[in-house]
Amino acid sequence: MRHIAFFIACLGSFTFNACSSADEPAPPDAAPVTTVPRSPAGEFAVITRLDLEPPPAAQKVIIALDRAASDPSRFILDKMVATLPDGTTKTVVRAAVPFVAAYLDTKLATIAPKFVPGIRAISSGFARIASHVELLEGWRVEPAGYAVRTIGGVRFDVGPLAVIELAARGLPDIIATPRVSLDETGQLTVPAHTISLRYGAIVRAGLDLAVVPSAEPGSHDVASALSTLVDCAGLGQLVADKVGFGSPLLYRGACITAMVAVADELHAQVVAIDAAPLVLELAGGATGVDNDHDGSMDVIKNGRWSGTVTATFAGARAP
Repeated sequence: MRHIAFFIACLGSFTFNACSSADEPAPPDAAPVTTVPRSPAGEFAVITRLDLEPPPAAQKVIIALDRAASDPSRFILDKMVATLPDGTTKTVVRAAVPFVAAYLDTKLATIAPKFVPGIRAISSGFARIASHVELLEGWRVEPAGYAVRTIGGVRFDVGPLAVIELAARGLPDIIATPRVSLDETGQLTVPAHTISLRYGAIVRAGLDLAVVPSAEPGSHDVASALSTLVDCAGLGQLVADKVGFGSPLLYRGACITAMVAVADELHAQVVAIDAAPLVLELAGGATGVDNDHDGSMDVIKNGRWSGTVTATFAGARAP
């Protein structure tokens, strides 16, 4: 979507004033200068900042990650035990998990110094993107107020700036067609309409492209991050020494298998979020500004959505 390049230039400004036309002095004997537009017509790049309560499927992911971050040694050991074949070794290790976990707590900083901060960064980062996303939109408004609102990308504020085009993730643009109105005071009104978000796919993109790289630079999925954050060879040796039963190689293999299983489980939980689309009903109000005094709206500021969620939006005329 051609508005994405404009977004990148304007991302630092919530009001988009820096990307709109500069004020021009009125010529002599001109009519009184006003910044109130007479027409809302034009094409605009708009950002909606959306804060919402994560749906139950996303909450499950948040809870699972929070548990891993709050007790990482127990989390790793429980997952390792789950991968062991049924038998004496599994029974012995399961019984030993509480005191082995306490022992690992004193050793993780040595054998896996990045695991605790890394898993906490993934946990807090996912919680953030699950509840906050910025929608990158292009609006085309006709003189009579007929409008096409096209959401073509999203932005996340976790880690490095992550701007993601929906098309690049195999997702269609999200389109709504409200009829907007502009009154004599410059107040822009967007009537109630619905949008349907592939929320799970959007969150999954944020996890891979924003959260994971912020937790472990160079990684772009949970599996690769965990393989870097956890020293399974060192962990296997410690577990074997403490349990006194089974070989370091056995526990190393269990650790590797467990980290793959964790990544697969997390991925499946995130995919499950899309079992039902996230449908939002929104109505909006904002102030239109005519910066160059030609009667046309140049800036949309102080926008607020109400309805299913409360959100803010702002925009500027696209070049």
